[in-house]
Amino acid sequence: MNSFCLLADESGAKGYAGVAEKFPGEAGIFAGLIVPAAAIADLTKAAKALEGRFGNGAKFHITDLQPQAQDALRTEICNIVQHFGIVCVYEAIYVSGFFVWFREQKKFLDSLPKVSRSGIKISGNTAEECLHVWLFQGLLGKAIAWCEDNYKTDYHLTVLFDNLDKQLLKVFNQSAQELLGDMSSTSKVTGFDPKTNSVVRGEIKIQAHVSADWRIDSDPKNISLDASGANQELSIFPDILSNWLNFLFKERNKSELGIPLGRRPALDGFALQNSIYGFSDGLKVQPIAETLFRYR
Repeated sequence: MNSFCLLADESGAKGYAGVAEKFPGEAGIFAGLIVPAAAIADLTKAAKALEGRFGNGAKFHITDLQPQAQDALRTEICNIVQHFGIVCVYEAIYVSGFFVWFREQKKFLDSLPKVSRSGIKISGNTAEECLHVWLFQGLLGKAIAWCEDNYKTDYHLTVLFDNLDKQLLKVFNQSAQELLGDMSSTSKVTGFDPKTNSVVRGEIKIQAHVSADWRIDSDPKNISLDASGANQELSIFPDILSNWLNFLFKERNKSELGIPLGRRPALDGFALQNSIYGFSDGLKVQPIAETLFRYR
């Protein structure tokens, strides 16, 4: 079986759907590098060499460096990515599109009757969607697509995070299971029965059928998530990639606002453009990030 690691990190926005953009064109980015497991040891050596050169032998963040040193570090990262033939993937979503879409959905749901045929009043409170989770699912989907394009289901992908709390890891695992399943879901709901004057609890089940043409062939056994921090040195690579992309998107001209962030033109001039997999140019069906969450 072909084994890979997805070194992943996020930059930019990652809050909840009720939070509007802080500046025009603000986006959230989750980026990753797909690395053959056999290359991890050599890549770790390269990461330690970068720590020695730019961080005095200690872990550091690119924003800790002066602009000239940042440019030099990005150049080194490019050289390493190209030397190892590493494939990069990312998901980027406009905050404004995320905010407006879920505000519209909440408005619609709030307009629906809250009383069921049984007379039980269903709670109208719904949990806010989290941009961080949607970004992760988009990133993982592209990494899985690359694996399937090249190895069908004969692979295992371990997603490595540097710093992730247990609750978020649990949510990410649930998101991965949803992506690899048939999109069916079960939600817990609470209501009030006026006949018995008591609170009642139940479930809402949604079943879906995904045609073979659209189904992901991989299953949960192909994926695992690791937030143990055992490979902390490697975090420098996704940290720089995600921050670099966020910097490029923030520094665009006003005339470029609204350009779909997942298409090749969004990264014109980017040094690692040819190392990116998963651009949406030419797809028959455009991804959620460019339709439901388009810039508004």
